[in-house]
Amino acid sequence: MEDEELPIVGSEEGTFPSEPGNEAKPPAPPPLPRFAWRKNIGSIWQERHPRFRRWSVKIFSVLFAVVFIELARSHRHDPDLDTILTNFLVAFLPFAFTVFIALVPEWDKKGKMRPIWRLGVMACGLIDGLVVWHQQNINLAASQKSLAASNSHVDQQLAAANAHTDEKFAEANLHADHQNEEVKKHSDES
Repeated sequence: MEDEELPIVGSEEGTFPSEPGNEAKPPAPPPLPRFAWRKNIGSIWQERHPRFRRWSVKIFSVLFAVVFIELARSHRHDPDLDTILTNFLVAFLPFAFTVFIALVPEWDKKGKMRPIWRLGVMACGLIDGLVVWHQQNINLAASQKSLAASNSHVDQQLAAANAHTDEKFAEANLHADHQNEEVKKHSDES
C-alpha cells in the first residue's frame, strides 16, 4: 500500500488549489435557449402571484361596472340610452373577456375545472355575439326609422308641390277660360 500513489487534490497537474492562479472554477451553466425568459416570467406569474391575479380580476370587474353604471347614470335621460350602452358593451366587452381569460389561466390546468373553463370561454363568446347582434338590430331600427322619416318628409314636400301646381294650373285654366270668353265675345260682336 505504500507503493501506491495517492491522488493529489487540486488541478490535474498536481498543484494545490490554495496556490494563486490555480483556483478551481465551477463549470459554466449551459446557455439559455432563445426567449427562455418568457418561461421564467410565466412560472413566476402562475406560481407566486395567484393573489395578485385574483385582486386584478376583482379590481378590473369593479372598474368595468363603475364605468358602465356611470355611463348609464350620465345618459339616463337620453332617448338613445340603449344605443349608447350597447355600443359601450360592444367596444369593451371583448377587452373584459380578454382580461379574464388572461388572468385566470390556472382554471384550464385543473382537471375538473377544464370543462367549466371551456364552457365559460364559449359563454363569453356567445354573450359578445348576442350584444353585437343587439347593436345591429338597434342600428337597423334606427336606419328604418330615419328612412321612414325622410320618406314622409319627401311625401309632404311632393304633396305641397302638387297642391301648388294644381292651384297654378287652376288659375291658368281660369285665366284661359276668361280669355276664351273674351275672344268669343269679341268675335260674336264683329
